[in-house]
Amino acid sequence: GAWYTSSLASNMALDAQEQSELSSVLAPSDSQMEPFYVLLVGSDNWETYGERSDARARAHRSGGPRHHHGVGSARHAVRVQRQGREDQPDVRVNGAAGAVTAVQDLTGVKISDYVEIEFAGLAEFVDSIGGIYVDVPYTIDYQVYTQDQAPVHIEAGNQLLNGEQCVALARMRTAYGDDQEAIRQSNVRAMAMALMKNVLQAPPVEIPGLIQNLSQCVSTSIDLQTMISLATDFAQAGNPTIYTCTGPYKGDFMEEYGGLWLCYEDPEGWATLMKAVDAGENPEAAETTVNGK
Repeated sequence: GAWYTSSLASNMALDAQEQSELSSVLAPSDSQMEPFYVLLVGSDNWETYGERSDARARAHRSGGPRHHHGVGSARHAVRVQRQGREDQPDVRVNGAAGAVTAVQDLTGVKISDYVEIEFAGLAEFVDSIGGIYVDVPYTIDYQVYTQDQAPVHIEAGNQLLNGEQCVALARMRTAYGDDQEAIRQSNVRAMAMALMKNVLQAPPVEIPGLIQNLSQCVSTSIDLQTMISLATDFAQAGNPTIYTCTGPYKGDFMEEYGGLWLCYEDPEGWATLMKAVDAGENPEAAETTVNGK
């Protein structure tokens, strides 16, 4: 038992510099008594491009007998003002502390914890459990920008996806037209829910091994004892209510920023959405209002 907990803690620990930087920007919380927010970041590591945060979501947990849990997606690329300047936007904020600060500024809520999932390791984990079922909205053929890998084909519908296909689905967005950010964010949330369901429904004797394997692609600011306590609370909830939603995602290709596709800033929209989330309500109605659908 001591080896197991020590191994988990070691696998999921951030390096000392990141932990120190996060400590200066994360908001304190009583995770057992009060609602709190966790920033979940999908990290992509390209050999020729470096590491970047490629998918972001915020998990909100509110206590009480109903045990509401919310997962809302933040935008992948947005103009972020740096030291009062928008002429040099950091459109894909890298680094744990930078991501937390940007999402806090974007959404208007305080982030208490940080979790990072590395895509390559996640692919290996999905393969190790025989894949996960995900409802794929559109048939896609994903080709990485480096053009040095074969395209990944995924049919629409409820599909059993392997690790490579999961990463392709998490990355794909250009095939979805005006709704590219909304659909990709929905896909990422669907995969997260499928992974959680797969682990929780496994035979009890297999769960420690699954968590051990998953921990190898996760880094977090949350200490192990808190994670165990939260996991126990989650399990004892029986059938917790989980809401998901997409934050404001409207945008366009902006020539002034090198032709990148960027989302518009929408503080009013985020305020409307987060009001519903903070109240423990289903945010779908607010999402429809904010995104015009």
